[in-house]
Amino acid sequence: MAHKLTISIGITNEEGQEIVKTTSEKEVPSFEEFEELGFRKGLHEIETAILEARKEAGETAAAEYMTQTSKKKRNNYRLNIRNLAFGKQSTPTV
Repeated sequence: MAHKLTISIGITNEEGQEIVKTTSEKEVPSFEEFEELGFRKGLHEIETAILEARKEAGETAAAEYMTQTSKKKRNNYRLNIRNLAFGKQSTPTV
């Protein structure tokens, strides 16, 4: 029976609120399977699982972060346009 490898990535804002959280899970050989495979092949399977999980979690976290950033920029842009339409001063936001 294989074991489960879990890699999690979280991004928090200045207030400590988590804005992005993602987890990737991969199977790795159990201790018995590792012994049956032999050291090199077993280690290779573990390293491959780690690299794949890290890549998957990193790509998902980056995509979610970019989505959150784009929503925030879009909302700030709409707010600035609305303020200009009603004659209010607005400060540029990034």
